[in-house]
Amino acid sequence: MQTESVNPELFRWNRKRFARAMREDSIAVFCSNDEVGSNGAQHCRFRQNPDLYYLSGISQPETVLVLAPNTAKQGFEEVLFIRRPDHRDVRQRGPGLKRQQAAQLSGVSQVLFIDELDSVLHELILLASRVYINSREHTHAYSEAPARDVRFAERLMKLYPAHKYHRAQPILKQIGMVKSAPEVGLISKATELAGEAFRACAKTVEPGVAEHAVEAVAVSTMIAGGAQGLAHPSRVAGGRRALYPAYDANSGSLEAGTTCTVQLGVAYAGYHSSIARVLPVDGSFDLRQREVYEMLESALRFGASALVPGATLPELEAQLSDRLATICSQLGYRTARQGHDFSESCFAHLGRNLRDPYQPYAPLQSGMVISCGPGLFLHEEKLGMQLRNLILVTDEGPVDLSARVPLAIDEVESLFGVTV
Repeated sequence: MQTESVNPELFRWNRKRFARAMREDSIAVFCSNDEVGSNGAQHCRFRQNPDLYYLSGISQPETVLVLAPNTAKQGFEEVLFIRRPDHRDVRQRGPGLKRQQAAQLSGVSQVLFIDELDSVLHELILLASRVYINSREHTHAYSEAPARDVRFAERLMKLYPAHKYHRAQPILKQIGMVKSAPEVGLISKATELAGEAFRACAKTVEPGVAEHAVEAVAVSTMIAGGAQGLAHPSRVAGGRRALYPAYDANSGSLEAGTTCTVQLGVAYAGYHSSIARVLPVDGSFDLRQREVYEMLESALRFGASALVPGATLPELEAQLSDRLATICSQLGYRTARQGHDFSESCFAHLGRNLRDPYQPYAPLQSGMVISCGPGLFLHEEKLGMQLRNLILVTDEGPVDLSARVPLAIDEVESLFGVTV
């Protein structure tokens, strides 16, 4: 059920940018995600295909967007197809979108029902010679299950084998890497909610508290603040469990004398944010914890300061990796290994996805939003820490979108009432 409302000008602008990059004799087709069953009695909570949402603002299933900017069929340059209201579904879930509502949300004037798709699309395809199809091109969340976009593309290829087919992802990567001001605003709001959840976690953390209890406080704070959902499972890793950067079982208890790494991801109105912070379980860091934390914080600030126009992420990854290796040596780990003792990857584009697809060797530009998240994993001491901030690249220098989330040691300890 559609709940959030974002200015349709954002989606209209995204479609215009995509259309300008298309070939003249082409159309593009984007499908919603499938509904996924969970336990035989119901579906998982629906999460829209980020690419379709990016171009349409529609978050309900059974949705298709067709772009045909140069078609000879007047009034069909943009066509949105939504599911026809079903009385049984309305009784169970509440009303879905009506055509007028979908038009207002998306800015697409031509809205039809999904059972009209085949006949309309047939005419539009015959007026074109090329078709842009969407597919998954994620390196971090690969799935062998064929997405609806892929299944639909296979059907089109069988029906129209003489047409030429092109990938939509190169265009989406190109236009999606640079965020508009409204997109930055939505990411900032998601980051604000993550910061509120972090402060709530700090009020909960103490020896003997279960990790899932801290998680519950974080999730309830984010949802109560208006989050659409979680960008990733909330990770609360106490003690040695913080050695594993993707740990999310949250099944342990916090122990005195240890630290707790908290990673919080928020989805807000189709855009994402993620921060990572470290909390002292006792309320203050001991000398060794403080030493490790301050060095990791310096690495975070070093990486964030390097996010300037013209730099490339592979270059910055290499520089920050060298910095983390040097820090490990200074901490007494002279044979530290990337991916084991410190983070394998520290930077990622972020926006409509937790990790936006991107052109890896493209120079950074003003308007890009990059997450910077180094980590240190000192296995011999059973001490792991991760920190993550979100940085907006600008011509005037990096802007920290997570600057209001406590980071410096005195700021973190002050959350426990500790003053220096």
